[in-house]
Amino acid sequence: MRHIMKTGLLFLLAAALLLSVSLAEGDVLSEREKAVRLADRALEEKYGITQLTQEYFGRETSEKTGGIYIVKYTGEPYLGYVLGDYRVVVENGQVTEISWTHDGEDTSGGLAAEAWGQEQLMEMLRLNQETGDTTLFAGKAEAIGKRHGYVIDNDLTGDSDSKTVAEGRDTKYGWEIWATTNRDFEDIFEIAKQGIIAAYELSDEQAAQLEILNEIEDAEWDCYYFHKLPCYRVIVGLDDGEEKDVLPNGLVYTEKEGVYYVYVNLLTGLVEEIFTNAGIGGNG
Repeated sequence: MRHIMKTGLLFLLAAALLLSVSLAEGDVLSEREKAVRLADRALEEKYGITQLTQEYFGRETSEKTGGIYIVKYTGEPYLGYVLGDYRVVVENGQVTEISWTHDGEDTSGGLAAEAWGQEQLMEMLRLNQETGDTTLFAGKAEAIGKRHGYVIDNDLTGDSDSKTVAEGRDTKYGWEIWATTNRDFEDIFEIAKQGIIAAYELSDEQAAQLEILNEIEDAEWDCYYFHKLPCYRVIVGLDDGEEKDVLPNGLVYTEKEGVYYVYVNLLTGLVEEIFTNAGIGGNG
């Protein structure tokens, strides 16, 4: 049973206030993206789920009236039962609700647990990085889900566009969008970079390492209606090329490195939303 937590959120408010100050400096961010940043921070503060371990989740952000955004994080289909769903409500710049479908359940016991949290997610990433074999944990997850009557949605499993719906993106490419824009590539790319820098609070050194990965000659293929808004999807990589950090569980990773997918609104010039993936979990 989902347990909605409207109390015990005071510890998040201070973090949210600090984040809102930094986001105020990032004028390129939309209200949607600002709400997502607050949701991400709340998710990490309460459940330990980080930018890195979000790799096994799809994220969907819906806008309601009155400045309300509902951000939902849904586990990959084959991990759906053990990971569950996280739900964060942001109202007028503050997190007012946060919950997990496994709230109150025991997550101890590693991959033998019935509910998997940050500990299991880090172990999954380590196993996948070392072996490239997701079956080392996927089979266990599916068996646990089966015991609880969970059925995998085969229409989504293995589909290269399975996250399209979660991202709110129309799968039709925007030839007509690109034909009507008066923005040039340098403008769009700079907006995307500034959006990443503001949203993820990159250092000057990290910002200098951002690299545009789009193919300019195929511009129209990266135009989409994103939540019914005409957007250009900028793909940006961050990798300093140096030796990575070794985390306590043996995972090799440097914080904030990976690939960023930035949806730039071609009408307003704002960053509507950013998705990122470190490419370690096999879901890149």
